Amino acid sequence: MSRLNVLARGLFIVILLVGISACTTATPTEVPPTEAPAIVQPSDTPFPSDTPAPTEPPPTDMQVTEGTLPTETQGTLAATTPQAVTTPIVITTPGAASSVADKYQYIGQNLADRIQVRPGTPLTIVWTVKNAGTTGWTTQYTLRYFSGVKAEKDSYNFAKAVPAGGTTTLTVSIIAPTAPGDYSTWWKLTNPQLQNFGDVDFYFTVTNTPVKGTSTPTK
Repeated sequence: MSRLNVLARGLFIVILLVGISACTTATPTEVPPTEAPAIVQPSDTPFPSDTPAPTEPPPTDMQVTEGTLPTETQGTLAATTPQAVTTPIVITTPGAASSVADKYQYIGQNLADRIQVRPGTPLTIVWTVKNAGTTGWTTQYTLRYFSGVKAEKDSYNFAKAVPAGGTTTLTVSIIAPTAPGDYSTWWKLTNPQLQNFGDVDFYFTVTNTPVKGTSTPTK
């Protein structure tokens, strides 16, 4: 065998051995690790951008038909809703006409309204009135206190009987308050049935430097 053949055979054996060694010692193929599932972060909006929000409110357990209420609800509203109460207001003005049969007419008074007096001054007011009705006044008729500065009593009987068309005087004595200011005393003419049919009043001012009144005005 020639030297060239020997070398060629040796080279073939070496290549064969290297191939066998490579097959037996080859590194296994690496498998890429499995990726973890993506974690969805919560959004600031209550619904995803591609999901429309519900437009109707969720159903309730109690359905109310328009214009009606359940029995329990109606009872509650009736018990708690205040009812409007209309109360007539009657304003009585001194000297105004009365609705009862007795009528009167103011004639005058001894002291002028708006006079100025010193604190604590005794005052006697005398009103003159006329019986302008068709019934006579008896001594059971009274002059009753209504408001303002009080007198010794709250009621005074008429001093005499007064026929229809007659006149009489009604007298009240008071003491001026000690504090300066404007004051009044207001009284009602009252029949035996306790019906008011007239008013008399007196207005005055309490001051430490009074100016004397000079006239008696007509009401």
